[in-house]
Parts: sequence; structure tokens; C-alpha cells
Amino acid sequence: MSENKTHSRAFLASRAILAGLLLLNTVACQKIPQEKSGFVPKAHTTPTLPVVDETRPAAAKTTETLFATLTENFEFEIAQASNGYILIEPLLEEPWPEDFGGQLFEFDLDGPENKAVFDKNLLPIIKRATSQEYFVSETQLRAGRLPVNYRGLRFLMQLTATRARQIWEEGDKERALGLVALPLSLFQKMGQKPETASANLFAASYAEMSVSLLRKWGQELSLDPETRRRMTSLLAVYSPSFERLKGTVSVDFAQLTNSLKSEESRESLGVGNPETETLQLWHRELLNLHGEALKLYEHKAVPDIEIFNDKVREADVLIQGLVIDYPRVSAVQKHFFAKYKAAEIGLALLGPRAGEYKNFSSSELYRELFPNQGPTIEALESLLRLDVQSRSIRVLGAEGHFELLAPGTEPVLFESYFDLDQAGNEHN
Repeated sequence: MSENKTHSRAFLASRAILAGLLLLNTVACQKIPQEKSGFVPKAHTTPTLPVVDETRPAAAKTTETLFATLTENFEFEIAQASNGYILIEPLLEEPWPEDFGGQLFEFDLDGPENKAVFDKNLLPIIKRATSQEYFVSETQLRAGRLPVNYRGLRFLMQLTATRARQIWEEGDKERALGLVALPLSLFQKMGQKPETASANLFAASYAEMSVSLLRKWGQELSLDPETRRRMTSLLAVYSPSFERLKGTVSVDFAQLTNSLKSEESRESLGVGNPETETLQLWHRELLNLHGEALKLYEHKAVPDIEIFNDKVREADVLIQGLVIDYPRVSAVQKHFFAKYKAAEIGLALLGPRAGEYKNFSSSELYRELFPNQGPTIEALESLLRLDVQSRSIRVLGAEGHFELLAPGTEPVLFESYFDLDQAGNEHN
């Protein structure tokens, strides 16, 4: 098989994996509508762009400048010693070293022997990898690269979360919180450089394992105030910004634009060598669809996804095949963002200022918990609905925003039945 065909199959495989991840998120949201359950350094901050008519020459030039900046930041060379992916990559390949306890997807934490193997051999590598400044798996922002084993990485994070749960149940809460921090740290490190929407979805799925545990543990009536404070602080340290989610769209379209400019990438996509006029048409269509995709992240009203879908259907067949399902991608990203923030809000309402916070309006509470985070606060006011009573807390996904994931419902993102006056007094 030729290298180009291998890359083409790799590209298709990566899109199939992404589709599977979107399906899992949809099923999860539909199953738990009543469940009782962003950081980017300044040097590499993803530039933001207002939604404009991308067909105008001035707007197109601005977008092309944005894509060039994103590409430069994405391909910025970092030292291997600062890249956690280099450390963890051997664990994503098979066969594993003999003393690591079998193969990646065969490993479990059911018995004391495997727990010891995980603690001694696997956990130190995961800790070192997630503590590095960066976690970068790709060096070029264009299609045709061999796919990253995100599924394997997810399995390692599942093992880490499972081990954290086991240790919590054994009573060592401090050590359990140390393990819960690792998937959250990985989520943060994967956003240190511009990231594609698919990479962001996988990173969010890792972090969500920890968020679910913290949300559950934070509602235990016997939890001491200091541990609850540590949990709240842990969520705050790794808390995502809404701008990070929105920025992934521009990275995606920068990647597609770069790919169609590259003969090697075009071959890997099976495009060949089209006429100049065709390339120009594709370029214009990508710029236009980029602007339409950004509109899906606006807050003032529930996005009209059919406008975006109609624009895609009007594009050339090749562009239709390259542009992913952004209405669903944006819905899944917003759901994770809302669920993470709901956990922060819920635990804050169970904390030392519970008696005070229960009297705040939702806007006042958002400003108190997320100061100087304008875009995030705007998103929360659109995406969430708070129902705070003296003995109950419910944080719901606002009607309409998650219709693709949980049709006809307001998904419950956090729910707790707890005397808020008592919660506040316990901390005093």
C-alpha cells in the first residue's frame, strides 16, 4: 500500500473515531437528562475573529491572517523535554513492556496485583507526562498525518479515574484528589497550543471523568470543609474558557485551508491536482463556512443550525465531505463546558458561602465565581438555568441549546439536595 493511501485511510479513520465520540456524547446526554449527576498561555493565545461576511475581500484577508497566525502558533517548535506526549507515547503502542502487565486495552484494576502494577509502573509515567508544559502530538497543521491514539489515551485516563475512585473509597482523599487532577491537567496541557475541534473533544472527554467524580464526592454529607475547598480549587485551576472552544473552529478551517494548498496533503485526501479555479472556489467556500461555523457559538439566541447545514449543502461536494458536523460538535463542546461550570457552581453553593450565594441572582453568582471572564459569563447566561432553593440545587442546560443531544429536555448538569444554610454553617 502506498504511503498516500495509508495517510488517506488514516484521515478517514480519524474522522470515524470523531464521529464515534460524538455519538457517545449524544447517547450519554440522552441517558442522563435527570441524572443526580482554558487555559492558553499568552504567547500562544488563539486569536479571535468577529463573525463577518467571509465573501468580502477585506474579511477574507483578515481570516487568512488569522489562519496564518494559528498555523504559526500550532507549528511552533517546542523542546522534546517540555512535551508530555513524548513520555506517554510508548504506553499508547503495543506490545507493552513485559513488566507493565499485559496489553493496553486488556489491563484492568480489579485485583491487588494490577493495582500495584499501575501504581508502580504506569502512574509515574502518567504523572510526568501530564506535568510537562505542553502535550503535543502533531507538528503540522494540515491533513494527512497519521492519527493519534486518542482512544488509548482515553483508556489510560479511565484507569487513572478508576484508581482515584478506589483510593477515595479506601479513605485516602488527598491521594485520590491528586489522581483526579491528572486528566484535568492533561485537558489543560492539550490546549497550550491551538487545537482542532476533534482534539478538544477528546481532551474534554478525559477531563469529564474527573469532573464527574468531583461532582459526586462534593455532595457527600460527611465531607470535611477543607476537602471540599480543595475540590473547588482544583476545578478552578483547570477551568476552561469559552473562547478556547470557539477557537477550535478556526484551527480546523486553517488546517483544511493549509491542506488544500499542499500537494502532498491533497494527495492524501484523494484530491489530486485540480485546476487553479477549483482551488480558488474551495478556498472561498471554506472562508464562508468558517464564518457560518463561528455563528454556532454565539450566545444571544439558540443557533439556527439549518442555516449552517444549508451553506454546507451549497458547497462543492469535496468541501461537503471535509467539513465536519459543527452543529453537533459545538453542542457537545458546549455541553462539556456547561457541565464543568455547573460542577464549579454547584460545589460553590455547597461551600462556606452557601447561605450567601443562594440569594444571588444567576448573573451575580457568575460574576462572583468567574471574575473578569466576560465571554465565559455571557456563555453561561445563555447556556445555563439555575434553580436554587433552600434545600436543593439544580443547574440545568437552557432549553434549545442541547436539542441535538437531549431532544425536548433541559439536561440536568448538577443536582443536589442539601440544606444550604446548614452547608454554610458547617464551614464557620
